[in-house]
Amino acid sequence: MSVKVFLIAMVVTLVVFVAIDFIWLTAMADRLYRPALGDMLASQFRPLPAASFYLIYAAGLTFLAVRPGLMAGRPMASFVHGAVLGLVAYATYDLTNQATLKNWSTLLTLADLAWGTFLSATAAWVGHWAGHIVTRRSQDERGVDARPMSVNARDHRPALACGRKAIPIFTPIG
Repeated sequence: MSVKVFLIAMVVTLVVFVAIDFIWLTAMADRLYRPALGDMLASQFRPLPAASFYLIYAAGLTFLAVRPGLMAGRPMASFVHGAVLGLVAYATYDLTNQATLKNWSTLLTLADLAWGTFLSATAAWVGHWAGHIVTRRSQDERGVDARPMSVNARDHRPALACGRKAIPIFTPIG
């Protein structure tokens, strides 16, 4: 995967993640978070930590979910990897808070886990399609076959996937 494809997939993943999360937080802050957390919530929004989280998370989501799906040529791989990453990341935050904060409820944990899983999977899936489109256009312009690369299981040489059979690209000399 080229740096260009990675960066475009990351930007799309970031934009989708932030846009959908903004809608969720706007709709749910007063219904779900404020009643449970009360005065623990900051009175003023802090943009620097929020921007830092979104950038770091989008980079991680792109590397750990979108990239493997693109390399395999499977959008559902990006979706599933995104869901798993979202569940693990949000569980780390929510369960730690539930273990240490007296006002953190099980309902809040379950809602946030479901949200993080859905949001991460969706953003990874859309990021996958953005990366796929950029890769496809680039390959079309160069006249390159757009099928995904794989590795020949027998001798670990790079191979071009053709149906059920992998055709080796490089043959060792000698």
